[in-house]
Amino acid sequence: MKSFKFLILDVLLVVAGTLFAQALRDNFEVVPANIIGVIPYLLASILSAFAVVLGFRLNRTVWRFSTMRDYLMIAAAAAMIVVTAVLLTFSFNRLEGLARSIPFLQFLTILVMMVGARVYSRIHYSARRGVAKQFTADDGQVLETESTIIVGLNRLTELYLQAAHEFGHGKPRIAGLIGRTGSHTGRLMHRYPVLGETEQLPAIIQQLRLHGVAVTRIVVTLPPNTLSSPTRGLLRDLESTSDIEVNYLTMSLGLETGCGDGTSGAADPENDAKVLQLQVSPAERVALSERSYWPMKRFVDVTGSIILLVLLAPAIVVTALLVAIDIGRPVLFWQQRPGLGGRAFRVYKFRTMRPAFDTDGRALPDNERASRLGSFLRRCRLDELPQLFNILVGEMSFIGPRPLLPVDQPMGASGRLLVRPGLTGWAQVKGGRTLSPADKVALDVWYVRNASLAVDAEIVWRTILMVLGGDREDPNAVRQAWADIAQRAPAARVDSIVTADRNDVQAAAAPVDCRTSLAS
Repeated sequence: MKSFKFLILDVLLVVAGTLFAQALRDNFEVVPANIIGVIPYLLASILSAFAVVLGFRLNRTVWRFSTMRDYLMIAAAAAMIVVTAVLLTFSFNRLEGLARSIPFLQFLTILVMMVGARVYSRIHYSARRGVAKQFTADDGQVLETESTIIVGLNRLTELYLQAAHEFGHGKPRIAGLIGRTGSHTGRLMHRYPVLGETEQLPAIIQQLRLHGVAVTRIVVTLPPNTLSSPTRGLLRDLESTSDIEVNYLTMSLGLETGCGDGTSGAADPENDAKVLQLQVSPAERVALSERSYWPMKRFVDVTGSIILLVLLAPAIVVTALLVAIDIGRPVLFWQQRPGLGGRAFRVYKFRTMRPAFDTDGRALPDNERASRLGSFLRRCRLDELPQLFNILVGEMSFIGPRPLLPVDQPMGASGRLLVRPGLTGWAQVKGGRTLSPADKVALDVWYVRNASLAVDAEIVWRTILMVLGGDREDPNAVRQAWADIAQRAPAARVDSIVTADRNDVQAAAAPVDCRTSLAS
């Protein structure tokens, strides 16, 4: 019932946005001819809004907890509402009587109203919760004198600060934050200052004590396996030589799995050299995750996905209808796969196979489940159109290693999870299905280390050739990837790595479930 109420509310916002767009177009003057002309377009917008809001599941989100991801989804939904309304109205009366600027103005007003309603809900909820109050004694003196320092500047830090504000009632008292480098010193995060970097922690604690601030707890929001050895030693010394308690938040929340470098708890000396071939050292992981190319790549992903969703909206709708008619509902198929940093996400595709069981519960063979439409969609890669939404919300990229099932993700290949998985990638255009799993992983790790605008442009071009001509293995690229891996391996192990048969790496592969982000 709640979701229906929010569905109606979103549709009313679309109606209001459409009428406001017409008012803007007419400079807020009443022009009867223009009002009559916009009525068919308004009705088309209402029909489109019902379908799109339900399809994007916007009515099921909790407005007071909306995030940037929700706002990006609203932008895509607003664009699809406008495109669908234009197509419906054009088929009815060829947009007669409708000013050509109305769709653009409508997109902006719908976006502002739908996002604004959610932002207002967040602000209203925060204001209603009120500012956290300090506990004070009857004589007015503050009881709480103990303070906390947070080590790490990341999304988990932000969530911790929000939770402390909302539920802490003045506890914990945050003295400040500690960054990994000095570049953030003096800046603010949720009004709390960044006091310095981790190496300065003892001096910062002493300085705070001079100001009457007693630090009794250090909360570390970084995964322990991403901290340098000196930093871990410094935290151990502080805990053992003082009354300061050190809490690793990722471990307290059960997020730490110990898979940071791709090794497991059960060591196998025989496979050590083989697994090492596909590993990326912790120091290199940090350097790769901070490359300046990734923000530009993300900007291209967001811009490109919005443009393609608008342009391909009719094709997506038609494909969904054909799948529903030929294969049945639901029209989408999803699988959970590890993405950036090993975080699980759902990758979506159009269904290309009929149900696995008949009405009597009997398992059907693949030849009975096969569909000509499904074969066509797979051959033309049209079944992957829904992944444009994965790209828009940041779970995927246009270019990157293809997301694998958890059981297919080799333990020694966590380096391929340093970037968002892609619709297409270096391994796909250099052999695709003809390659062994180990060769695919080697090519993926090579891409993570060498990604650039030129490499991505080559992948786009070769993807077009692959769709037209099929998979073709490139032995030179495979050899280059393995040579690069051997060259970057620790010097003491190079001889054993070079002599190891690269195809034997598959024997070292094991299921992995890395939930901790490798790129903080």
